[in-house]
Amino acid sequence: LTGLWENKLRRIERGEFSAAEFITELKGMMQQIVVSVLSDNSNRQIDAGQNLSAGKKDGAGAAQPASSAS
Repeated sequence: LTGLWENKLRRIERGEFSAAEFITELKGMMQQIVVSVLSDNSNRQIDAGQNLSAGKKDGAGAAQPASSAS
């Protein structure tokens, strides 16, 4: 996504793309993300002390459903 955004920002700088259209597209994407998160019924929880390290291939730090949290 960020690559696409950077491309559009460069196009805006060159006058090849509308800044207003870029903002409209971003608002639409954000709205879709918010709707997706709000409608997520997977019951995931993160404990206050849980390690949230990104990039671990073994799944450590990933949010788990409440029923399987230890």
